[in-house]
Amino acid sequence: MTLPLVFTAHFSGPLRSQVSATDTTKSSAGFFAGFWTVPEGACGVLLSTTGAEPAAAGATGTVNITADAGCPWLAASDVPWVAVTSSARGAGSGAVSYRVDRHTGAAPRVGALTIAGQKFSVRQAGAGGTRPMIAENGVVNGASFSGPIASSTWVTIQGANLAQTTRLWQGSDFAGDRLPVQLDGVGVNINGLPAYIHYISPTQVNALAPDDAATGEVRVEVLTPQGRSEIVTVSKQVYSPAFFLFEPSGHKYVAAVHPDGAYAGKTTLFPGASLRPAKPGDTILLFGTGFGLTSPAAPAAELVTRPSPLNSGVLVRIGNVAARVAFAGLVSSGLCQINVIVPEVPDGDQPIVAEIGGVRSQYNAYLSVQR
Repeated sequence: MTLPLVFTAHFSGPLRSQVSATDTTKSSAGFFAGFWTVPEGACGVLLSTTGAEPAAAGATGTVNITADAGCPWLAASDVPWVAVTSSARGAGSGAVSYRVDRHTGAAPRVGALTIAGQKFSVRQAGAGGTRPMIAENGVVNGASFSGPIASSTWVTIQGANLAQTTRLWQGSDFAGDRLPVQLDGVGVNINGLPAYIHYISPTQVNALAPDDAATGEVRVEVLTPQGRSEIVTVSKQVYSPAFFLFEPSGHKYVAAVHPDGAYAGKTTLFPGASLRPAKPGDTILLFGTGFGLTSPAAPAAELVTRPSPLNSGVLVRIGNVAARVAFAGLVSSGLCQINVIVPEVPDGDQPIVAEIGGVRSQYNAYLSVQR
């Protein structure tokens, strides 16, 4: 058995080290002693930081070491939930990488790494005290970012402590063609039924509302491994039509696409992207959510494998002029595609609105028209 020992200048002078050892049967104890003299000029070591406070979800990190050339050092953890993931020994300047495991207990916990004789403290937050909280007016249509919501419609929930991780759904989250009802233990109930979770983060969750027929005030809650949020109520309608918008220019322009895949918008909207404005007579593809039921029915719980036309007719006006709708239907989970022919309207940013079942989409959406 070899026990590597490194002494820093702090331990200068004569030292006597004692080691007591037993075998795995707790017998045959031995006691050994060694003697060293550490010179006054022993090399010094400086750590880049003295501690970390990771979240309950766990973390990784690196501590940089500044040391004289050839100065040896060791790194070790004093708790099983903090592990040294790089080499535990070195000489001269270097770095020690570490991993902090996920903590499921309610109370914070404390451990440490000893690096070159110096203590690097690790205080990890407990899972308790991070109950999710939905912000005031924090449940909205995922396209318009305003209320109300509807069945089979993308819903955005904003708040705090909504998740310990940040990610989108991925293939491994699906069971066949069934959409996931939770990601990393995070779920959403709407009117007592599980929604389908597309994206999670500490401050935002995007979910597809279940396709029950309830309307009026419905209850919404977020469920996480750390607890349940307070229940909030939100208005739910048969229709909640809304266009998805491009992010640049303050979410002003609808996310419209030409049939050849080029974006329909000002050429300066996305630097380096293929864009061209729409002109009268062009067919453009619009995308939204909240446009109601389809025929044949497309269950919210399942992946959409083929386009399903809307049950009800949809009216689209561009510049307050009715546009001919060539197709309107569900093409992906919660995503409605509407193909329209741009009517004769003047050049410029023209307001665009959709109406279905007497309910209109958001008023502050525009389409760039230029001949």
